[in-house]
Amino acid sequence: MKINLNKEILELKGDNNIEISVDDLGTWVDRGWKNRLEKYHNVAKENEKIFIVATGPSLQIKDLEKLKEKGIKTIGMNWLFKIFDKTEWRPDYYVISDQAMIFEIMKELENNKNFWGIDTFISDAWMQFWQEEHSQNFYEYHIKYDRYNMKFSDDFANDVYSGMTVVYVCMQLAVYMGYQEIYLLGCDFDYNNVEKQHCYQEKKVINDFDYESVSEAYRVAESYCTSHGIKIYNATRGGKLEIFNRVDFDRI
Repeated sequence: MKINLNKEILELKGDNNIEISVDDLGTWVDRGWKNRLEKYHNVAKENEKIFIVATGPSLQIKDLEKLKEKGIKTIGMNWLFKIFDKTEWRPDYYVISDQAMIFEIMKELENNKNFWGIDTFISDAWMQFWQEEHSQNFYEYHIKYDRYNMKFSDDFANDVYSGMTVVYVCMQLAVYMGYQEIYLLGCDFDYNNVEKQHCYQEKKVINDFDYESVSEAYRVAESYCTSHGIKIYNATRGGKLEIFNRVDFDRI
């Protein structure tokens, strides 16, 4: 196969002529990661629910212990492992999406024994990371950034849209896995609290959260899921996220 680069179009010469954008070149050059992800398609059992556990300050250890006690599937994210020393609970899956996050915590991921055995999904936002050998429970996925044209992927193994927040990526993963009931926990959607923005201790507080773009992404997720018979509920204790129907964690 021959690839000719001409401005913004790549022409692949083979049995057929195919045109793809420069941005999508990576998905055509290396599809190995796609095959590894396909085994997660529709793994959810009938009527099984899943919790997406975010890192907001409202997150309580007792709630995590309750999820563990009930054997409920969970997805964690980003720096959530900083509270692992306070609980025996561990998420079944872990997601990291943006380049800066991968760069900051990749060494901790590799050396942190708490991650051994947790299926961890890490985007291709920083390709240097994937040029090296990693743990077999690390899975690469292809992420797309477009804050002006929000989409919700129905095929996590092929494309995933950032939504400008890792929570949005987790939603697409949960849907790909076949979950019909998705619950958010610790998703405060409030970064204006200068005292504490996360459930763990942090060295400095940065308020650069893109509320407008993330709100639009959440509305897209709500619309997609509603039209496909999937329910997303917000079980967060407090916070300011009102796009999804709220439920009381203690009564679920």
